[in-house]
Amino acid sequence: MIEKKTPPGLRNKLSSLKLSIVILNYHSLDMVRACLDSLDKHRPQLTYEIIVANNDEDTHAFNEFSAKNPDIHCIQNTGNWGFSSGCNLGASIANHDYLLFLNPDTKITDSPAIDRMINILEMDNDIGICGCQIIGPNGSEKPLYWNNPWFFIKWIKAIYETLYKRKLAKKFSVDKDIWYPDLISGAVLAIRTKDFNRIGGWSDDKYWMYAEDRDLCHRMQTKLGKKTSAIASLQYLSLLGWRIREYSVDDIGHGDDYLQA
Repeated sequence: MIEKKTPPGLRNKLSSLKLSIVILNYHSLDMVRACLDSLDKHRPQLTYEIIVANNDEDTHAFNEFSAKNPDIHCIQNTGNWGFSSGCNLGASIANHDYLLFLNPDTKITDSPAIDRMINILEMDNDIGICGCQIIGPNGSEKPLYWNNPWFFIKWIKAIYETLYKRKLAKKFSVDKDIWYPDLISGAVLAIRTKDFNRIGGWSDDKYWMYAEDRDLCHRMQTKLGKKTSAIASLQYLSLLGWRIREYSVDDIGHGDDYLQA
């Protein structure tokens, strides 16, 4: 069952917490606007600022967006150097104690997941990263509970899930409110600003996309010894509108690859 309201006892405390929401744009301003509209409709109880970092080299549309949204902090990248670079740029101008990285194709619902994620980080210093359930537009859940590069090979992952079916079912029981997976998706990822800085942010010199969240979670676990958690009972909708163009390794190494909306 999905919880719909923030518990009354949390409201006063949440109002004193301050969050910076970082959204990365690349050819996805329509998605960004839709995401912001959903956020405005379902506002968190805590205090927050919104930062939109732009990886698009065509700055005209982004400048117009910035001019029409003076309450949003907009920052332009020098080029499209990947997801990590853009997110690090947005985080570099954040003013608050907590960061929430949010994909532009995410639709905020009446679920109080943002408030709960930040409250979990506030209450438990042993947790370094927090996320929530992500569902696709067809209602299917998008679990990311493994952080092993071998699982990119689907048949190895399938064998693992078969062999450890009972263990996984127990660890990710529907009766639990909070799960502790090895991986939290970068699509909806909350982290303390000080922890983010301590582990060096996103590794923009190592990964173009799709592996940086695994790396961030791994460094949180190994460098700071903190857990990664996900709120099992709360969900946000992801339209899954981003896809990657195919380039050679040489292209990616020179920063010419990009996300395409």
